[in-house]
Amino acid sequence: MGKSCSKHNRDKYGYCREQSTPLSGWLKKIEFNLYINDLKIASEVSEKSIEVKPLGKTETSLRSFLNNNKIPDLWTTYLKKDDFNVTLAGNVTFGSWIREIVCPIGYKTRVHTPLLELLNIRHPRDLRAGPTTLTLKSLNLTWGEVTSVQTKLNCNAVIYNPNSYPITLKRINYTIEMNGIKMGEGGDKYNSTVLEAKIDNNVWFMAIMNNAMLDDWWATHLRNNQVTNVAVKLRGVAEVSGTEYDFIIAEVGVEASIRILSGTISYGFYLPIL
Repeated sequence: MGKSCSKHNRDKYGYCREQSTPLSGWLKKIEFNLYINDLKIASEVSEKSIEVKPLGKTETSLRSFLNNNKIPDLWTTYLKKDDFNVTLAGNVTFGSWIREIVCPIGYKTRVHTPLLELLNIRHPRDLRAGPTTLTLKSLNLTWGEVTSVQTKLNCNAVIYNPNSYPITLKRINYTIEMNGIKMGEGGDKYNSTVLEAKIDNNVWFMAIMNNAMLDDWWATHLRNNQVTNVAVKLRGVAEVSGTEYDFIIAEVGVEASIRILSGTISYGFYLPIL
């Protein structure tokens, strides 16, 4: 006795059409490497077989871990161009009892965050040092030499002395914090400067960040939804008529969203019968 065939499955000549049943396949392996600025930050391989049902949607999740030992090296590469270049490269393997199909996956993005540019001051601010007044015309911060131990910041403040007499700027003390982590503190790298009367005076000094604190900062950055709050405080000691006065040169802060790892990567695969 032949197979039953309804009228809906017959062609115009009355013959029964072939009927097929979609078959399941299997997602057999997912593997990927994650690079940031050409440094391998994470790598993962999952060989857990997952049934890929026909005519439907199959979802899976994969967890990996970042190598925090790479954070100091990553910081060094970032300072060159204020960039994070993120690349994910890998493969997804589908298979059945008959054969396997390997499908490549990949993702690239660039995150540009000129951190120090956000902290620079371009508009004049009045400063009060004891009985006298000064004007901070501008503050410019740039990255200097970086090693595995420390990162140098080159700082240039333009200070106008409106008084009719010179003022000696004897010290500049600084603190640098990122998400509340003290990255740098000091004031030893500065020689006293005379702020001449009635002119703009260029004051150069150096600040130093402790790279040993980068791991602690990175942890707070991820916990804070990849946002870093940077605060820089500069205090000076000015000598006026033989008396020293401590005063604030600048207190600047910025919220920097550095979303290196974010977003969703979607892929669609056409799979022939496996």
